[in-house]
Amino acid sequence: EQHFGEANPEKRKEIYAQINAESQLAAQYAVPNELDKLYESMGASFKNAGTGQELTVYQVNLPSNRLQQWAKIESHRLFGKPVFRLFHTELETVYDEKNLALDNKGRLIRDAVYELVYKKHPYGRSTIGTVEHLKKPSLVKIYDFFDTYYVPNNMAICISGDIEIEKTIQIIADNFKNLEPRLLPDPERWEEDPIDGIERVTVQYQGEEYVMIVFQTAPQNHADMEALMLFDMILDNATAGLINLNLNQQQKVRQAGSRPTLSNDYGSQELWGIPKKDQSLEEVEQLLLEQVNLIKQGQFEDWIIPAIVTDFKKSQKAGLENNESRVGALRSSFITNQNWSHAIRSIARMGKLAKENVVAVANKYFGDNYVVGYRIDAQHELPQIEKPQIDPIEMDPTRQSAFAVSVMAMPVTEIEPVFIKTERDYQIVDYYPGVKLYHSENPVNDLFTLTFSFEVGKLHHQKLG
Repeated sequence: EQHFGEANPEKRKEIYAQINAESQLAAQYAVPNELDKLYESMGASFKNAGTGQELTVYQVNLPSNRLQQWAKIESHRLFGKPVFRLFHTELETVYDEKNLALDNKGRLIRDAVYELVYKKHPYGRSTIGTVEHLKKPSLVKIYDFFDTYYVPNNMAICISGDIEIEKTIQIIADNFKNLEPRLLPDPERWEEDPIDGIERVTVQYQGEEYVMIVFQTAPQNHADMEALMLFDMILDNATAGLINLNLNQQQKVRQAGSRPTLSNDYGSQELWGIPKKDQSLEEVEQLLLEQVNLIKQGQFEDWIIPAIVTDFKKSQKAGLENNESRVGALRSSFITNQNWSHAIRSIARMGKLAKENVVAVANKYFGDNYVVGYRIDAQHELPQIEKPQIDPIEMDPTRQSAFAVSVMAMPVTEIEPVFIKTERDYQIVDYYPGVKLYHSENPVNDLFTLTFSFEVGKLHHQKLG
């Protein structure tokens, strides 16, 4: 930490050489990829971790008979006393990710635009940080962050699956009982000034050109949120939105669309477009703004709002058929600080809105105050980050920690497979001569899926392949 201010290149090399040597010694105690191996041996899948503007998530999909082992692993991993032995080798991975991000045409234009949308708030920069941040990584600050925020009063455990609720709660209580709540620091507040007029930024990248327009809207929990969601879907719902019908289907641009960004402190609405050959970016910008003006003037079909609400209802019902979506809904309610009963009634509130409500928010948020970004076809100046010289660490892949051994020694009740049976699980009906109907009840909701299968394929006719 005391060497951050060192500017002499030779002395910095000496410092990195010392760090390199220390890392080699520390790695002797590391067990490579043990967490992955543990979970794979338990039949887990979709193990991942992610960081967003307002959350850090650790997730895994695993058999319900492994709940005890999961609780032991996660309570130890997240709330033990971590030793970041592989800190500098992992930092090398982050350097690579940052270099890839700097050479990503989508991130290039988005980062440039959002630096103007949010001049004060951290929303104005990506979660991976700036080049300067990565040049001076602080292990001390990592420990401070861990000690401050990895506390039970700042977390939620969201589980959905074939579980017994009371038993699951007891398992969590037994394994996480030693966690000590600590007073969280007061949330930092950033008062972002409204965009004043039209601000513009241009970036360069060889290839297709691109326009991005961003308006400031409202934060996640604002009363206007449902109306703003309708506004977005009227603009672009991939099929019958104004951008879909007026621009994409009529081929007035190569491609265009719209998307909202919903966050706790502020919100925004993006419009984007890719020009046709020899079409100017200025023309694409005006075509996008014309679609916004149509909504402001109420020039959209009356049927579209009920259709959007119906589609949202269908998506919500379908989502509740799988555990990942259920957990996602629970997580969203926690991160946005919404009461669960309020969160699940968002679509019901949307269904009570009328055309005049959408027109009102369109005129409220979509005036002549926005940021426009152009990505032009020209050579991009790539500010590569020079990685420090860190030698590959040699580790014994056959090693196993005592903790891993104890986890794998835990007793597990095997899950007996249940095979589907005709009549009990599904029925077959001679629907028509030569046509059989296989059907089963949907025990979750009133949705249905219909599939037609024909006994003919590419083995019968090669052209079908």
